[in-house]
Amino acid sequence: MSQPTAQEQEGEGLKPLKKWPAEELLTAAEGLAGIGQEEAVRTQLYKILSSFKRLQREFLQQRAFDRDRVRFLEVELAWTASKHGKLRDVCNAVMDKISLVQDERDFERLVRFIEAIVAFNAFGKRRQPQAGRTRR
Repeated sequence: MSQPTAQEQEGEGLKPLKKWPAEELLTAAEGLAGIGQEEAVRTQLYKILSSFKRLQREFLQQRAFDRDRVRFLEVELAWTASKHGKLRDVCNAVMDKISLVQDERDFERLVRFIEAIVAFNAFGKRRQPQAGRTRR
């Protein structure tokens, strides 16, 4: 069975990742980041992020996006999930998002999502703005 096109996804309520609002992306990442502070968990999160960043650099250098290469990252995620049970939810969420990647802008958004998961895992959680103060 083939993957739905971007237009079909939007018709089914699935938005391309490039249209994923930043606040929703950050909230989803924060929800997944609380999987534990153990060194093994952090190491695996960094490895996942490194794989995606490496591919992103290759796309920039070659000036060519290859959706199939993005799809093959699912294999690495499946392997990680099978070996590190605490990462199963993170890996499943990222694999779900991979299926929505149609172009380089979608892929960039996916990388930002993974970066946010790693950052929130390391930091704890997002700092909430103080009452009465507005962000600039």
